[in-house]
Amino acid sequence: MKKYLVLTLFVTALTFLFSSQSASATEFGTGGGKTYIETLADYDEDSTYITCGGENVLVDLGKSAIDDLYSKSSFKNTHTINHFIITHKHNDHVSGLSKLATKAKNEKRVVTINNLYVNGLDFKRNQPLHDNLESIFKSDWVLVKNVYVMGNLNNKSGTVETKDLVNYLSDVVANKKNVYKRVSSMKYYYKYKEITEGIGSAGYKIKILPALKNYPKGTLTTNKYENNHSMCVIYYDCNDARKFKIVLTGDIETAAIGGIADDSTYSSYFKGDKYKDVYYKVPHHGKALSKVLVPGEKRYINEMKLLNVVKPTYVVGTNWANRNSVNDTPNDARINFDFYDSFRSYYHEIEYPANRIFKLKSSF
Repeated sequence: MKKYLVLTLFVTALTFLFSSQSASATEFGTGGGKTYIETLADYDEDSTYITCGGENVLVDLGKSAIDDLYSKSSFKNTHTINHFIITHKHNDHVSGLSKLATKAKNEKRVVTINNLYVNGLDFKRNQPLHDNLESIFKSDWVLVKNVYVMGNLNNKSGTVETKDLVNYLSDVVANKKNVYKRVSSMKYYYKYKEITEGIGSAGYKIKILPALKNYPKGTLTTNKYENNHSMCVIYYDCNDARKFKIVLTGDIETAAIGGIADDSTYSSYFKGDKYKDVYYKVPHHGKALSKVLVPGEKRYINEMKLLNVVKPTYVVGTNWANRNSVNDTPNDARINFDFYDSFRSYYHEIEYPANRIFKLKSSF
């Protein structure tokens, strides 16, 4: 079942609208104090779309998200993505790139990506991330202006970990075989620190956080059970009168969640205690939990540690269909039952309004 989540943030008030695509959606991205956020992809894929003040942010792109993306006036009118973030290499987060190239060709209109931020950890050629990047770089119908290769947070020597992606981009720009179409002016950069960008003119920012790999001492001393090395994205309001924060956690799993909570620098980006409302997009498609729990770790302990840092007032699930979901409807998109049960057991009940957003009855 296709559903949409619309979040409208006004200068003086915060209102949630839960509906399918409607006429009001055309108002978003026109400036002022409004933000529009929507989960696009279906089921076991992921894509989040944010617009504000005429600019847009796309976090990941599963192939099922393309039709939704093309239905958004803020994209359809310009065929431009201002900030496109790929949190990690897995197919369910990148498979939409090849479909985007195909759609642009069929529409006969060039899609421009002003800034593409790619997680460079674990990149290999002839794997899903490489193959999907190839599809847009070889297309006559996709123009990428800037690529930021995101490494390991605060690791200046991280170029070693991202060298395969850097070398690949070097080959693309060199274009010796003349197979890449619109890359002659493309620039690429290596980044090991967070990147902060202003969005629109209403006092909103996004912070793009490189993955935290090789976790410091603390509850966790190994990350061998973390196979995603996912980046995270923080979208926040700089206006004291309407303070809110949206925390997008990609596919971080149990080990990474604990590592973030234990790292004072990294966890500081997630802190929600100064914000009136904090919206926490539950990691890994609403599951949050690793398939393999770290030996000796109590179930949910790392998730609870990070939640006590974030202090969410709302949790947001993705389009995750699961037979064990709260309403046990495999064709409906609900937050994973295990994550719900962890809240119920450790903290308090959760209200269940429509469309993947869950308001906590009491704050952390």
